[in-house]
Parts: sequence; C-alpha cells; structure tokens
Amino acid sequence: MLGDEEKVRAAARNAGADLGGVDLIDHVRAPDFEKMVSLLYEARRAKGMTLDEARSALRDPLYYGNLMVKTGRADGSVAGATNTTSHTVRVALHCIGVRSGFKLVSSFF
Repeated sequence: MLGDEEKVRAAARNAGADLGGVDLIDHVRAPDFEKMVSLLYEARRAKGMTLDEARSALRDPLYYGNLMVKTGRADGSVAGATNTTSHTVRVALHCIGVRSGFKLVSSFF
C-alpha cells in the first residue's frame, strides 16, 4: 500500500481495519524516490517532461506504484476507487506503456 503513513494508519484505525501483514510505503519518503523520478523522466522526456515535472508527478502515488510494476517490484496496481479511470489509465500509459503489438487500451468495472 502506498501513501502518507500517518494518514493511511489513521484511516485504517477509523475504519477498524487491521494493517497487519500489509507493507506500507510512504512513497515520497522512500529511499528510491529519486531513482523513480529518473525512471519517469527518462520515459517521458521525449514528450517534453522535465526533471522537475517528473519529481512533482511522483508525489502522486499512482506514478510511484506504476513504476513499481514496471520495475518488477509489484505485480499490479489497483487505484480506481480513489482516482478517475482516465487518470488511472493515463498514469499507467505514461509509466508502463502498451505492450508491443497492441494499440487498444481498455478497463473494466
């Protein structure tokens, strides 16, 4: 799970949820944050993204999470409950892209 640790733990307490066994990553404070910034920048610089824009984008946990998928640190990303479909898909396309040979992107509910 990604997000501000204090906020996530407070929300879990308020909901009566047990986070035992759940890895919680405060992505903005993660030791590899700058590495992820560089990965996003390299992936998007041809489209005009600057290093500062990549750093700003990585404050959004969707970007960090999708880069975790791209680098093999996560198997997938679930994000539609708190983000619009368009934002969720756009970030996945920016970070992961479309598999070679495919042109159509879809989602399901």
